[in-house]
Amino acid sequence: MEDQQARASSHDPADQITTAGAYVLVDGRFAFRVGLTSQSTGLAVVRIGGPPEPGESPWECAARQVYEQASLTIHPLPPPATYWYQVGQDYETLTPGPPPPDLSSTTPGSPAPSEPRVPLLVVRGSGAQAHLLSVLFLASADGGAAPDTAARGVLLLSPDEIIRLTSPGITLDEYIHSGGYILLRDPLPGRLPLEPYLHVRLLAELLHHHPNLGAA
Repeated sequence: MEDQQARASSHDPADQITTAGAYVLVDGRFAFRVGLTSQSTGLAVVRIGGPPEPGESPWECAARQVYEQASLTIHPLPPPATYWYQVGQDYETLTPGPPPPDLSSTTPGSPAPSEPRVPLLVVRGSGAQAHLLSVLFLASADGGAAPDTAARGVLLLSPDEIIRLTSPGITLDEYIHSGGYILLRDPLPGRLPLEPYLHVRLLAELLHHHPNLGAA
């Protein structure tokens, strides 16, 4: 909590980043976590990411979170642009803008990367949290994904499937029967609808801007 408050009081955008994650491409599909919603009435599809540890850069945080949550080692991909979005606005308000300062590494003694780590998406909070930022990088990964103990499963979504998920009422069974990929740690009720959360819906909008993003 104290670390997040310190970040929030900083005037450096890099220090205002409270969570970091990645849109991870595995064989042309984007990896997302899936589990029951809080009311168990649907299946939440959420991004892979979370808060940084003390002294950890946003890129280091994203890489660690993806490894811990999906057993994937990621490699950065250059985004076509950095898009900014403010929570509460229409998804169509995504706007290209300058990226925050280099988010590669703050670990003392670590080698400098050949290229800066530039996020694909920066999400700004609303109201009293408008100073807080969440970033997502574009990345690739080799090998098989596996969900951690906090997730029921990992979905591997094609770009077309991500756009399709923005239409309501698609159940897990329908997704699987149409050829979808899911890696389950525990069974999930197939009759429940898949509910894409914010970062999934924003990726659907980004795919409208950049249809070849999944081929990066």
